[in-house]
Amino acid sequence: MYAGPTENRLRLGPGGSRIVVLCENQRRQDKVTHLRLHQPEDEDDSTSPGSLRLHGGCAFVVYPSYCASYFDTDGLVSALKKTRAGRFRFWEDFAGGGVLELIDAESDGERWRPATGNYRWCSVERIDGLNCGNRAGEDLASYVAYALPDFPPPIAVKMGLADRPPKKPTIGVSAEHIDGLSGERFCLVVPRQVSKVCKHQNSAIDWFGALGIKAKKCPLSGQLTSGIAGWYDRSLDKMLVYQLSGGEENAAWQLAATSYVATHWWTKWRGLESVHLLADIQGKPVFRPNWTNPMYR
Repeated sequence: MYAGPTENRLRLGPGGSRIVVLCENQRRQDKVTHLRLHQPEDEDDSTSPGSLRLHGGCAFVVYPSYCASYFDTDGLVSALKKTRAGRFRFWEDFAGGGVLELIDAESDGERWRPATGNYRWCSVERIDGLNCGNRAGEDLASYVAYALPDFPPPIAVKMGLADRPPKKPTIGVSAEHIDGLSGERFCLVVPRQVSKVCKHQNSAIDWFGALGIKAKKCPLSGQLTSGIAGWYDRSLDKMLVYQLSGGEENAAWQLAATSYVATHWWTKWRGLESVHLLADIQGKPVFRPNWTNPMYR
């Protein structure tokens, strides 16, 4: 049975010579024979009026705030100005880290090298939650990633040779196509079942704002309720919804920004289970309907 969000690592070898895919959970998924992925019959690459582009050939790398002290983003930007002048943009956030856009991204094998070339030990990892996507979902997932440092091994920490690294957030983040939103975008915030009240609700508005996204709380109703029907067999009362506007008209960018906010939020309050960008998206990518672990019901 699929275990929910997994860690799929794309790691640069010494000197950036090669990329190795480490995906133990994916190998376990290969053994599943009864899983039926949600594949809309009318899925296509067309763009309806008001829908978000899928990625536009641009790759987006999230440098999370919880490990910002390990990165020199100023040095990264300086290096990219020399090697990719006019072909990148960087959104620096309030807490360190930020979101990097690689315009006209290279093929799969070389796509992430510019994002890690400034660091000797840095890996690019698939965003937790972008698993079991349909065709458009897998395409989207291949253009958005986390950049993470290689933290010191536990033995080095135990011997006092290195500081204890920050705890990696355990939160699923995804972008989901919802029919009928007519250009509107929303962020669905799902607390863990044992959580009572979702904390930092108002702070999240400021966190989105730092990346150029205006967020305001709104009720979970109408088309949104219909769109997520079947995702949960528990009460939706504790879930939060923010209506989003601003930022790039690009689902990959919006997903990267949402991932940055989600991981930062988790470092402040570990009661979050998952965060989902809901929009009318080119190709109709979906992930969440295919999560089969009962804990996410």
